[in-house]
Parts: sequence; C-alpha cells; structure tokens
Amino acid sequence: MSMQETAPSSRAVARSALWRLAEVVGGETVALIVFIALARLLAPEAFGVVALAGVVISLGQLLLQQGLGEALIQGPTIHETRFATAFWCSLGLGTLLMLIVIALAVPVGVLVGDDNLGAVLLVLPLVLPIGGAAAVIQAKLLRRMAFKVVALRVLAATTVGGIAGLGIAIAGGGVWSLVGLQITSLVVGLIVLLAADPQLPKLVFDRREARSLVRFALPVMAAHLAKLAGTKLDIAFLALFVTTRSVGYYFLAARLIFALGLATQYSVNLLALPVLSRLLADPVAFRAAAARTLWLTVATCLPAGLGLALVAEPLVVIVFGATWTPSVPPLEILASMSIFSALGLISGQILIASGKPALFLRLTIANTALFLILVALAAPHGLAAVALAGGIANALMLPAYLLVLGRCIGLKIGTLLKDQLPLWSAAVVMVLSVLTADAWLLDGAAPMARLLGIIAVGLVSYTAALWLFAGDTIRDLVVSFRAPTNAGDQRAVTSSCA
Repeated sequence: MSMQETAPSSRAVARSALWRLAEVVGGETVALIVFIALARLLAPEAFGVVALAGVVISLGQLLLQQGLGEALIQGPTIHETRFATAFWCSLGLGTLLMLIVIALAVPVGVLVGDDNLGAVLLVLPLVLPIGGAAAVIQAKLLRRMAFKVVALRVLAATTVGGIAGLGIAIAGGGVWSLVGLQITSLVVGLIVLLAADPQLPKLVFDRREARSLVRFALPVMAAHLAKLAGTKLDIAFLALFVTTRSVGYYFLAARLIFALGLATQYSVNLLALPVLSRLLADPVAFRAAAARTLWLTVATCLPAGLGLALVAEPLVVIVFGATWTPSVPPLEILASMSIFSALGLISGQILIASGKPALFLRLTIANTALFLILVALAAPHGLAAVALAGGIANALMLPAYLLVLGRCIGLKIGTLLKDQLPLWSAAVVMVLSVLTADAWLLDGAAPMARLLGIIAVGLVSYTAALWLFAGDTIRDLVVSFRAPTNAGDQRAVTSSCA
C-alpha cells in the first residue's frame, strides 16, 4: 500500500496550524504549570541532576526523533514495507542507545561527582526505545497532516506525566519525580498514537528501504545532533566549573527558552517540512513559501524573545520565587538572542525540505564548533557569560545560513532583508517603549503590577508598530495563505546546490 499526496490546500494548512497552536498552548501551559509547581517543591539541585542527565538522554532522543522520521515525511510515498523497516530500525536503535547509556551511567556519575546522576542514568534511558517506536508512528501521521492526533498526544502525555511527577514529588520522591514524569509522558504518548493508528508495522525488514532511509537520515541525524550539542553542552561545560545548584539555575533559564521556542519557532518548524516538501515540483512556490516561513519566524520569535528578556526579573521572582533569582541574568541574555538560533533552525528545515540535508549538516557542524569554542572559553566566568557566548556563536553563523539558502533555492537575500526590516523596526519600537514605561511609569511598582505593565506596553507598541510598518504585508499574507499546487521541475530547486 502506498500513498501519493498533492500539495495541501489552504484549509488543510490552516487547520494544521490551529491544531499545532492547540498543542503548543495547551501542552506547554500544562507543562509550565507542572514545572512551576515542581520548582517550588524541589531544590535547584534536583533540576541540575536531571539537566545533566538530559544532556545524554536528549542526544539519544534526537537521533530517534529527527532522522528516520524526517526521512519518512520527506519521501514521495509511505508504504507498509517502508514504514515497517523504519519502525524496526528506530526501535532497535532506541534499545541499543538505552543499553549504552545504562552501561555508562555509573562512570558518568563518578566523573561528575554526583551519585544521584549515576542512579538517574540507570532508569531514565527507558524513554529511548519508547521514543524510538513513537517517532516513526508520529512521522507517518505528520506526513498525512494529522496534526490533531499529535496535539492530542502531547496534551494527554503532558497532563498524565505531570500528575505522576507531582504525585511523586509530594510523596517526597525528590529527583525521581522528574524521572517519573518523563517516563510516564512517553508511555502515554505512545498509547495515544497507537490508538489513532492501530495498524502495527509488519514483521518485515527491507534492506533496500533501510539503505534509502538511512542514506537520508544520517546527515539529518548528524546535523540535528550537532545542533543539539550547540544547545545542550553549555550545561555540561558549566558542570565542570560550578555546582549542581548553579546548573539548576541555568536549567530554569534554558527551560523557559525552550517554552518560548515551542510557542514560536517550533510551531513554524513543524509545519514547514511537510508543507515545503510538497512544493518541490514548483520552484517559484517553494521559494515564496521559504521566504514566507522566514518572515513568520522573525515576526513571532523576535518580539517574543525580546519580550521575555524584558520581563525576566519580575517573572522569575513572582512565578518561581526569590530562590531562583540567579536565573535572571542568563535568561535575559538567552531570550534576547534567541532569534539567531530560531532563524538557523528554520533555515536548516528549509534545506532539508529541499532535499539537501548534507548542507544543513555542514552548516550545523560549523555552528556547533564555534559554539563549543566560545562556550568553553566562557564557562569559567559563570552563567551569564555562557549564555552570551552561545548567542554570539548563533549570530555569527546566521549570514552563512542565508547565503546557502540564496545559492540553493534562489532566495534573494537583499529582498529578504528588506521585507523583514519592518519587523526589526517594530521590535526596536517595542523595546524602547517598554524601557521608557518601566523607567517613568512602572518604577517602584509592585512586581505583579510591573510585570503586567511591561507585557501590556510591549504588546500594544509592537502590534501598533508592526501594523504601521508592515500592514500591507500582513494583509497580503492573510489573503494568500495557501500552498500552490501547479507542477514544475523539481530539479530547478535542488540541482543548483552542491
């Protein structure tokens, strides 16, 4: 059985976007409520331990979730043999990674000097084979634009996992509440996927299909692995110079940046691949959709990141308590520079959709190498220095991403920057408006009043400035929110790239 798809209709894309919005808003709202509650129940050291364990686990999860799944989504068809081959490859890889992490658990704990870390690494790797199975099933559903199922999976997994984690924390389980939360979430998520698509993969394995999948997946895996190293190894470097408690402070800042990413660039990112992949036959439509994707990324991520930086201090004190105040400086820096990472990720997704994952890999390796060098130099100087070093690395690499997009898909960088200038101008207006209001109107106000005042001024000033500077673009975007379906020569998109 195989399935040929045409380009998605405007209604299908809009519906998918709405379900993606429901997933992000609903799932992340629940996740943040649980995270806030756990932050008030647990010591920063518990989050530091799980953050360090998460460096190892996240590397394994990324290999499982990005490579084979994206190979299924990007390919022209999904038939039973291809799906089954991808599933057993992913499940086998997840099991192998689990065994490797378990074998290294005790030595890693000894190296870091924390027995709790070794114990956590003996149990937490259970998420890897579960995630391997879920990743391929979800990829098949995403290829069908079944964002409703993915949204329901996230909502159910986050809610049930959060309840389990809070229950363990209230019972005095400490760091194990964070472990139980993750394992429960993965199990519930897999159950939801199986309920939506109960057709289990057949017990078949086709070597030719496996080679095809792996050939596409390897550079994607390597690229995402390098990218993850550029977002996770800052925590590992910090662990060499600061206490587990300080790692916990940095983890809180990073967790809020992750929440910001889910609400902004990850929403665009998740929609980009299945939509753009169906436009390869029409180079003009693909180019227009890529430019629109980059525009939307800046329109959402830039004000969101700067806004989070502006409210960082009152937000942390009010929501998490004064104990977490050391998280404010790294949060301000990470948030204000998050746009550069967002644009790099979206540019990579466009390259993957155009059938050039190897180019994304090369760029990501260069980005990660620069990141690691700067972070290693900054780590002895504390949390804020590490946050700044990572942001600078991403900013320095952005021109390279844009130049490669220009060469690959014919995207005119000058036109792109001109189109995005109103967005940056509106963001500047927002920042100046908030800083002025904070100095003249909100100075001395209670933390909650200051927080709400900053948010209100930021929303009003950015919206007004954006409408003033880019009103025509916004109206055109709303009217033309569709994916063209006319055929063209796919080679025109892909053959110009090395």
